[in-house]
Amino acid sequence: MKNIIIGILIVMVVFLGYFMVVTLADKSQEPTGSVARVSEYFATTTPEVADLTVIQSTRGTLGSVVVTKTGTTDTIIYNATTSDVTKRTGNIATSSLLQIFIPASIAAGTYTFDAIFDAGILIDYGTNSASSTITYRP
Repeated sequence: MKNIIIGILIVMVVFLGYFMVVTLADKSQEPTGSVARVSEYFATTTPEVADLTVIQSTRGTLGSVVVTKTGTTDTIIYNATTSDVTKRTGNIATSSLLQIFIPASIAAGTYTFDAIFDAGILIDYGTNSASSTITYRP
């Protein structure tokens, strides 16, 4: 009789464990808010990254630039992973990789681009450029 009760308890524990794993696995794919986890944007701010920093090295989408403070030098975002023309595939000129140009005199605000990039995102800014947050999605 003890063996039967122990067997039933073991089956119940296994079933309960399986049920919990299946339930938790399904919840991890549910959207949070209005954006599914696979569609969320990443963000970085210009003071936190060094000049000529690659923030994304594969294709994706540049979502927006949120300017929080104007500056005195321009910010340029390239569709590239390097500023050295000799290290690029096909030796593409820097001028043809310009994705977004943010002038120094730009007003604070959110500028939405949703621009597709193929090579990566390279940020080029001066010492006193506008302080901004850049959102992107791989």
